[in-house]
Formats: sequence, structure tokens, C-alpha cells
Amino acid sequence: MEMGCRAVRKLTGTIAVLSGLLMVPAAQAATPDALSRAADFVLETSREAVAVINTDANGRAKLKSLFMARFDHELMGRYAMGAYWPKASDAQQREFRLLFAEYVPAGYADQLAAYHKAEIAVIRSETVKDGDAMISTRVMTPSGEESVLHWRVRSKVAQHKVIDIVAGGVSYLSMLRTEFTAYTAKNGIDGLLDMLRTRTAAKASSDIDGIAAKMRATGAIGMSSKLAIKRKIDTLVDDLGRYHGVEAQLQITSLKTRFDSLIQSVVSLLQSGDPSLAAEIELLHTPLWGKLSDPRQFAVVAMR
Repeated sequence: MEMGCRAVRKLTGTIAVLSGLLMVPAAQAATPDALSRAADFVLETSREAVAVINTDANGRAKLKSLFMARFDHELMGRYAMGAYWPKASDAQQREFRLLFAEYVPAGYADQLAAYHKAEIAVIRSETVKDGDAMISTRVMTPSGEESVLHWRVRSKVAQHKVIDIVAGGVSYLSMLRTEFTAYTAKNGIDGLLDMLRTRTAAKASSDIDGIAAKMRATGAIGMSSKLAIKRKIDTLVDDLGRYHGVEAQLQITSLKTRFDSLIQSVVSLLQSGDPSLAAEIELLHTPLWGKLSDPRQFAVVAMR
């Protein structure tokens, strides 16, 4: 009997966690002025997203920055993992956050590219469940193709965050949840992380030049610190070159330790002033070491 009660309490707790992910305390319907502000936010966000992906050489990176700033990625990620979020360890949750922040913008990029020079207009604004605003936009491409997107926006203290986009009657967040939970049921949480790593690694590992340019441009680290980091990078690359050339008795484990320490120190320096760049560098950690530790790939990286 006691075991049955514990099982019921456990099930009840799990349901409470899940239902709470997208629920907020009962809220009054948004005022016309609040809906107007949410509509302006969506219009600005959608136009900016289409512009950066089509006109900027670093469009995909900037799309990620836009996602981090305008979307409630923490809530979305928790909801997408469903019942597996509270079961994940702190380390698994931390890595999932990083991978999710890379995976979702990449999923939007191709669709946004198709909206080049499209006309975007708000056609409807209404209050929906939990006091959220649902802002509907019409997208008209130069070829005359029309589509409607519904943006669910949550507002807190005059700050707006997108929590879902519905297109063709399909919620993107619900689609992610269905995909992620089904995959995790078969492969476990580590399997889900492996899948996300595989899907995002190609882009991350090819973005070394972009990261280097951002490091030079960021104001979150002073010039003296940048020079110190560069000296450590140069020394590490030289030692890796000697390791691959068998010119010195160097151990790959000690080189890996130095590399990990360097990445961690850079991320720590960027965390408060440029968190988006810190997250990108952390995501690049594993694929970059894969290149540096492979003799053939190292030769290409060292020439950059």
C-alpha cells in the first residue's frame, strides 16, 4: 500500500513539473496597449531575423544571438525534454542548454532564408491561455507565396519573450518535444545529447574563423588579456605541431589538459560581458579538440 502511495506521489510530482513548464499563475487578459507592444516586438524580431540571415555574412551566428535574446530558451528547452528534464544530471542539463541554443536557430535558418525581401505584417493579436499574447503575422514573398506564423509571447515586467511559433497548425515546440522524448525513450538522455552533438558539430567545427573574429572584436575582454590568450594559443599550437611531428616528447594528455584549461579560462572571462560568445566557444570545445588532435586536420587548422 505504501509503495502504491509513493508511486502515486511520484507520478503526481512528475505531472506537476511538466504542467508547470508552460504554466504561469493565473493572469488577466492583456490590455490593448500590452498586445500592441507584443505585436511590435514580434514584428521587429521577425524582420530582424529575416534581415540577418539574408544580408549578413555571419547571419547564422547573429540569428543565434537573436534567439538567445528574444526567445525564452530556458523554458523551451525544459519543455522540449519533457519528463526527462528533471531526470537529467546537472552536467547533462548544462550541455543540453548549450546544444539546444545551437540547434533551434539552425532549424529556423533555412526557412527564414526563403523569406528574403518578403513583406511581413501583423494581422491579429489576442490573449491566450496563461495570459500569453498570440501574435499572428502574414509573410508575403516577392513571388506571391503567402504564409501565416503565430508567435506565442510571454511578458514579464515589460520584457517580452517568444516561447513558441506555430506554422500550418503545428507548434514548433510541441514538435521538438515529440521528437526529443521519443528519441530519449529509445536511446536515453546521453543518446539525445549525442544526437544533438552530431547535428550541431558540423557547423560548430567549421566556425573557427568566425569565433576568432568575434574574440578580436569583443569588448568583454581587455587587450592585455587578449594578448595573453593569444600567447597561450600560439604556444599550445606550437607544442601540438611538435607532438604531431614527433619532434618532442610531449604527452597528448597534458596537451589536452592545457587546451581544456585555456577554453575554461576564456569562457569564464566572457561569461558576464559576452555570454553568447562564451556559449559558442564552449560548444566548439569538443569538435575543435578533435581537429587539433588529428594530424591531418591539425595541419589545416594550424594554417589559419
